[in-house]
Order: sequence, then C-alpha cells, then structure tokens
Amino acid sequence: TMIYGIESSGKPRLTQVVIAAAQKAVGKAFFLDAEKTFDANWFALTGVDLDEEKLFIGRPESLEHAFDMLEGALRARYDVVVLDSIPSLVSQAALERKMTEQDEMGGDSRKITQGVKRCNLLNQSSAFIVINQMRSAIGVTYGSPETIPGGKFLRAAASVSLRLRRGAWVLDKDAPGEVPTFTSVDDSKEAQRIGFQMRVRVEKNKTEIPWQETDIRVLFNGTVDATNSLVDLAIKRDIIVLEKGLSFYSVPWQEKLINGRAAVADALRDNAKLREEIAAAVRNAR
Repeated sequence: TMIYGIESSGKPRLTQVVIAAAQKAVGKAFFLDAEKTFDANWFALTGVDLDEEKLFIGRPESLEHAFDMLEGALRARYDVVVLDSIPSLVSQAALERKMTEQDEMGGDSRKITQGVKRCNLLNQSSAFIVINQMRSAIGVTYGSPETIPGGKFLRAAASVSLRLRRGAWVLDKDAPGEVPTFTSVDDSKEAQRIGFQMRVRVEKNKTEIPWQETDIRVLFNGTVDATNSLVDLAIKRDIIVLEKGLSFYSVPWQEKLINGRAAVADALRDNAKLREEIAAAVRNAR
C-alpha cells in the first residue's frame, strides 16, 4: 500500500492507526524511521503499544540498508511493515559523493524500484505500507504537474494507493458531532485548532472498488473520531437519510427520527450494536 500526499496531511498518523489495530489483534509491527522523526510519547498517545515484542523501530543508515531491514522484517512475517518515507532514502553512493560532484541521474529511483520489487516478492502475509510525498514537476505546461518521488514504478507496484489531503480544521468551538467547516484565520482568532479532517481517497485498488473517499476526524490529543467518519459514509451511501427540508435523520433500526447530525453521532457512539449494524450496512452498500 502506498500512502501519499502533501506535508502535514496525516500520512504517518494513518499508519499508526493500522499498527494499533494490528497490535490489538495480537500482531506485531516494524516501523522503518528513515525520516528520524519517531517519537515514543506521540506513538503511545495514538494507541500504539511500545512493547519491543510488538513494535520494532528501524533506523537505516542508507537506502540499501533500509531495504535490507525491510526484507528482514518481511521474512520474519511482521503483521505490519511501514517505510517512512521514500523521499528520505539516500543511497550509499550518494552519501559518499561530495556535494560538489555531479549527481547520478535517477540512481536512487532505480535502487528504490529494485528494493520494492524484492520486498513485494518476499512478502507473504504482511501489510507492507510505503509513505510517499507529493511534488510539483518542473516545466509542466499541460496536464497535472503533480508527481511522486522514487520513480514511476511505485504506482504500478502498489496494490492500494491512498491519497491524503488535509481538510477543514477542527476547532474547540465546534460541536462534537457536527462537520467542521473551512474557517479563515480572521474568523478563528478566538478558537483553538484541536484537529483536522483527513480526507482519504483510494486512487488505486486491486482488491476492492477504487475511487472510494472518506473523511476521518483526527484530533491532536491522539484520538481518531471513527464514529463521525462512519456517519459521513452512511449518509453518502443513503443508509442514514436526511429527511427533505428538515434537520431530522432517518436511521435504520430506529423507530423515531433523530434531530441533528450531532445527535446521530451520539446515538451511534452510545449504542455499540447499532454502530456495528450501520458499519455492516456501509460495507455491504459500497
């Protein structure tokens, strides 16, 4: 799986959700910290178990060393293997080359292509996640200038490609169940940013229907508001229906209409059985 997007769109944060979920299912994870930004306190706050038996942090010294470590993790059949990130990898030849010497064009990309091919062949049962970034190609006049580092092969190699964007800020003045709206800096002087809407779009999928989208409310206290994301999907797929001209919602398995979206989220949050039934209906609707 390749997760990519602009800076501060929540790419590593999404992998932390995956790692925490795997650990709850008695799994173990390998996180390759090529960016050298791993913070134990932040990972623990987001629900990741830091036990050495459940989480191993790799700190590579070069691009080649990184893929050697990844291959070892895949052979050991870690449940989740994360590479953070492709643009941070530097080959041994580039490290030994002086800054005044001419670069080898495409050298790192070829190494990355080779490394990803080897990892995909070795992978038997791991969720292998590669984090990448978005860049603007120089000199593009027609078409989209957006590109990703590491070579074109990365798009072909991925079974699933997720593009992340940062949506509206979640402010402390927002009602817990309401959808945040874009707020200008002037309008939010009295409000504190406590999170943001992570917009996820599946741009490639070899295992399911592609081009599905969802918004995930990510809070800076380390939590993810999954209930509101479920409500969004249920409304998009006409499982939860806003009655025409009203603020009342029709919710399956509920006899009475529910007044307001916040109340719908509260109803699902307080009723585990209803939440599971709505989630099953969303999965089946697709």
